[in-house]
Amino acid sequence: MKNILSLLVLLAGALSLSAQAVHNVSVNSMSFSPSSLTINVGDTVRWEESAGGAHNVNGQTTTFPSNPESFGNAVSSVWVYKYKFNTPGTYSYRCDIHFSMGMTGTVVVTAPSSVDEKQQNGEVVLYPNPTKDRATVKLNHISGSGAEVVSYDATGKQVSIPMTQINGLLEFDTSALSKGIYVISITAGEQTITRKLVID
Repeated sequence: MKNILSLLVLLAGALSLSAQAVHNVSVNSMSFSPSSLTINVGDTVRWEESAGGAHNVNGQTTTFPSNPESFGNAVSSVWVYKYKFNTPGTYSYRCDIHFSMGMTGTVVVTAPSSVDEKQQNGEVVLYPNPTKDRATVKLNHISGSGAEVVSYDATGKQVSIPMTQINGLLEFDTSALSKGIYVISITAGEQTITRKLVID
């Protein structure tokens, strides 16, 4: 029971780590600050105009045809506008009243890499993550021979995932798993490492 509770705590922590970020942009007299942002897919940008000037955010594809999708609000004073970016790409936007004076901005939205960067620096690399049919675990600083692997679903119930082990790589067949979040616990020698695996 203690092990299951520990895994559920780990799972809750993993879910909170994967929460999307909110990036704030101040709408000043003649500028957006910062005027350029690089964010991840699923992040939200929050623009705030609090000085009372007449401004807006115009990222419409009719104004910027290369934008992956449209966003924006109407010209007004003292407002907050939020937009969640779900499509990767480069987005341009402007204030319709003051763009000729340089009041423009850019949001670069990046897609997640196939390797979870938080895990890449540790002893275990899990990729691709999220995945559908297959996942690979690379054991960097621990011995791959004889590693014992136990997997759990989001409720803490142990699940069986077919696995082959070759030259420090653990290959998982995840094709039979339902969509959701799983926890993989790997024990090699005296070391146990857990990783979150997302099936989409």
